[in-house]
Amino acid sequence: MKKFTFIFLIPLLFLTACIDLSSSSYKDANPEDKAKYDEALTAKNVDMCSEIASGELENECVSKIARAVKDPAVCEKSTNKEEQDYCVKDLAEKVNDASMCSGIKDNNKKDNCYGNIAADLNDYDLCEEVKDQSIRDNCYQHSSDQATDNKVCDRIKDDYKGRDQCRLNVARNTDNIEACAGIEQQSYRDTCYNDIAKKKGDHTLCLKMTNLGAKDSCLDTIAAATDNPEACVRISAVGKQENCLKFRALSEHSYDICDMNREEEGRDRCVDEVLESCRMLRDSAYADLPHDCQSDDILTNRSRPEDAE
Repeated sequence: MKKFTFIFLIPLLFLTACIDLSSSSYKDANPEDKAKYDEALTAKNVDMCSEIASGELENECVSKIARAVKDPAVCEKSTNKEEQDYCVKDLAEKVNDASMCSGIKDNNKKDNCYGNIAADLNDYDLCEEVKDQSIRDNCYQHSSDQATDNKVCDRIKDDYKGRDQCRLNVARNTDNIEACAGIEQQSYRDTCYNDIAKKKGDHTLCLKMTNLGAKDSCLDTIAAATDNPEACVRISAVGKQENCLKFRALSEHSYDICDMNREEEGRDRCVDEVLESCRMLRDSAYADLPHDCQSDDILTNRSRPEDAE
């Protein structure tokens, strides 16, 4: 008996999981409608949905069964044309079947159906089915995530931001810094240079950026990632350059890196920190002292070796 009960409960649990108990139309429905809704979904019988008094829950019932059986013809059982369109659109997008979109009567919903599926599949050729230019432009942009050439971007007519985003996607996907130059807006173009510079670890690519703050951040990030003080030298903001060089100097325990500071005060502060770090290493009897930490002048004169000379 226990074995039979266990086997019997499995399909019940599965079918209950298909019923959206969280939807507002289900929550607000009366017990009788809920029971009919549950029965219809369990049986996957769309004709039973018509017995539900609540029009909202009835349409949800039809849509759920259409999804379950993957048949857009079921949507014709919805209470009106608008609900039929919603049902077909919902099903088409659920199964990513663009051929179903053609059955949608409302042009806007039909366009969005094609557009959403195109974006989900990264298939920008589907965007050709979209009639409205603004929706088509949006379709091309959102289906360009994996694009490797600007052909799809050139199809975007009116949405210049979308076109730039598309070209940014292409540049990122191909690591082609030259592709950034074709981006019209400065912010998108700078983002393009920034992303590829960081990906390649090449601070010279940051120099192509126009916005000084963004350029400095790009240089600082690459300097930290590659431990390259030359990237710090190109930073325009004095304070940011000082911090960048200080961290590189401390990493290498190098006074020469401190000397790369443009400002004398920055150089002195950097040297002081390197000296202090060297003294701490010597005090702890660190076995493998960096070259600039090896002179006894650090302890006796509290100055860098060449200054003591």
